[in-house]
Amino acid sequence: MSEQELQDILVALLTGEPASIGERGENEEPLVEAIATFEEAGVENGNIGLVLTTGDGSGFRVTIERIG
Repeated sequence: MSEQELQDILVALLTGEPASIGERGENEEPLVEAIATFEEAGVENGNIGLVLTTGDGSGFRVTIERIG
């Protein structure tokens, strides 16, 4: 999964819009296999957020930061 694909999925989930990410065959890995908080994953960078592991083994960090 690419960064753009993950961004598109997150935008769709947060806005209630359908995500257009292509068709998944029945033997394909799940899109997101595991989710952990930074704390659970041992990420110590002074921020809060999530670590996502996708079915193809890609890993992503999603930082949650207030801007206003």
